[in-house]
Amino acid sequence: MFTPNEEPADVNGCGDSQKDDDQDGVMNDADQCPDTTIGFPVDSDGCIDETALDTDLDGDGWKGNYSFTVNSTTGLRENQIGDAFPLDATQWHDKDGDGYGDNLVGENADECPEEHGLSFEDFLGCYDDGDGWRDQFEPVSLRDNPTQWEDRDTDGYGDNASGTNPDLCPVLMDIQMAVLKKK
Repeated sequence: MFTPNEEPADVNGCGDSQKDDDQDGVMNDADQCPDTTIGFPVDSDGCIDETALDTDLDGDGWKGNYSFTVNSTTGLRENQIGDAFPLDATQWHDKDGDGYGDNLVGENADECPEEHGLSFEDFLGCYDDGDGWRDQFEPVSLRDNPTQWEDRDTDGYGDNASGTNPDLCPVLMDIQMAVLKKK
């Protein structure tokens, strides 16, 4: 199946000249930067218009290309200028570079602003082992295991049945604890 422009059509009947996957206003066949962030200003080839970043796009008082120096001892960003989050009026800097902003009262605030981390389940921006949960509050036996994060019966085996070393009797310990409490 082909489109009116003689392009191969996808399952929806569209060719690249009819689609704009990154929603920047430049069709895929002409887009030289096909993965620009939605909402960023782009030039005619679909790439970020760097000159537009000199405008305060989100009205938070911060504008310009985001730049910084890195402290050689701590690895943290210092001397931050510009806006790391030009489309988020509640965030502007990211000291540890994990993608969560330093403004604790803003949206997507980094709850561990001096610790590069990617947790997103219980805390944002804290160290985790890949499961999305902050490792500091995981049982010690489950830290560094990206498939386990909780052990309700405290037997050392994780509660995620599809993870590694799952607890094969997660309810049994709960029942035993209830019996002990009755005694």
